[in-house]
Amino acid sequence: ASRVKRITHLVLFGSGGGWSQETELKVLLKEHPGYFGIDSEYNLQNKFDEIHSDSLSLKLWLGHPYIRWSSYLKDSSLIYLKDLEIPIAVFHGAVDENVPVGSARELNKYFQANNKTNLTYYEYQNCDHSFFDFKKKISFYPQIETDLIKWL
Repeated sequence: ASRVKRITHLVLFGSGGGWSQETELKVLLKEHPGYFGIDSEYNLQNKFDEIHSDSLSLKLWLGHPYIRWSSYLKDSSLIYLKDLEIPIAVFHGAVDENVPVGSARELNKYFQANNKTNLTYYEYQNCDHSFFDFKKKISFYPQIETDLIKWL
């Protein structure tokens, strides 16, 4: 978005953004022990170290090759988003088990703390990564679509 001037708006769905991928995965492991087939933060850190030491490998972890993981494990979207001036909308489920909502909240917090008004944050209670509310047994896509159209 920063390189392509024809992009006038940016919309992110369930993407976190405030923390690095490594931090997000550590939080997920803490919230859901054994989530990745890994039982401790120590073993998760060992996996990160293995990925970084073999960063060009096509060896797979969680369905993706090390070369892909190593390209963004230490990266955070915040690094790129903070310099954008275009309107940004972030949509996130409060009980997302794939991307911790805390990462999206951190992104929102950064923008607020730095008086950047171009980010609009939407958080949907009881919704997971697919924006499904398991308590009410409904999809929140109609609400998200309405919120997105109003934002645009």
